[in-house]
Amino acid sequence: MITLNAVQLDALLAHLTPEVLEVIHRMQPVALRDQIAAASADTIAMIKQAMEKTGGTAHKLDHGAIPEWIRLGLLDTLVRWDAGTGSTCIHMPGADRPQPVWSCAWKPGLVVCSMCSPLLKAVGAMDQTCDRCGHVCDGIDAGDPIHLLRAVLGPLTYSAGACTDCCGKGVTKTPGDRR
Repeated sequence: MITLNAVQLDALLAHLTPEVLEVIHRMQPVALRDQIAAASADTIAMIKQAMEKTGGTAHKLDHGAIPEWIRLGLLDTLVRWDAGTGSTCIHMPGADRPQPVWSCAWKPGLVVCSMCSPLLKAVGAMDQTCDRCGHVCDGIDAGDPIHLLRAVLGPLTYSAGACTDCCGKGVTKTPGDRR
């Protein structure tokens, strides 16, 4: 179980060396490590497939290259999910049972399995609102699209919608296909 908050975890990850990461991996039971790797690979494959369908792009980024507001949202969701203080879908996915799971900025603290990912759909004004600054976008036709941004950490994918001004470079981005 993670006993750090999102800001503390962010600071730790910022200074994580490959050597320390290897020690952490060796401390995990082999079966759990393999399940995490398989769930992570499935997650990446699903993201790549979605990007091919929508014409979006995906990039692997170092920790610090992910915009802070997305990184901290992802880490806060991870910490809450691991601690059992967040919410899950009825299938109750758990960090101790790795599988691809999904979360989003507009429903903080909720983690769902792939089957329940439609629970994360944004509707109404929420589907046009930037999760960073609160700007309500007018849409693609008006030249003011909302962009879907995704950050993946292991099997957990965190999505956020961003206006053009807040859309960080390098994070998976799909203009106009918000949520």
